[in-house]
Amino acid sequence: MIFITKKLLLIVFISFGLIACSEKEAELDYSISDGKFYTSENEVPVGCIAQLMTELNGDNSVASIYLNRNTMRGCIDANISFPGGNEEDAHYWIEEVLDNHQYKLNVCQRVEGSMGSFCDKIIVQFASRNYISSGKNSKVLSLEKIGNWEK
Repeated sequence: MIFITKKLLLIVFISFGLIACSEKEAELDYSISDGKFYTSENEVPVGCIAQLMTELNGDNSVASIYLNRNTMRGCIDANISFPGGNEEDAHYWIEEVLDNHQYKLNVCQRVEGSMGSFCDKIIVQFASRNYISSGKNSKVLSLEKIGNWEK
């Protein structure tokens, strides 16, 4: 009976070890240098990040940006990385590094008129997403807006 209990405990211990190994966080293809995000493809353009801002009219409809190639160009090598805006009018900085590839960002955009500029405090997360095309499944790095923050 003791022998069976020891075997059972050993099996349970090995099982938990295998579960822990399978749940290890996947290595994501990005880094930070001088306060800017980079992937192996290039620097993440500020326009890609600015797309995640809530619009002045209150529209908060963009949840995720494909950074790298899926079947066509991702935001990093897109012809227009900030549709509807001028990338030169936008900038961001990292306010806080959180766990699980999450970051608190302050993203600002210069606008015409007396307002001059507006900022949005967003929480983003880098993630590897599945992309299915022609029956093939590939992994694509994305930047996802997962919330807002206040001081």
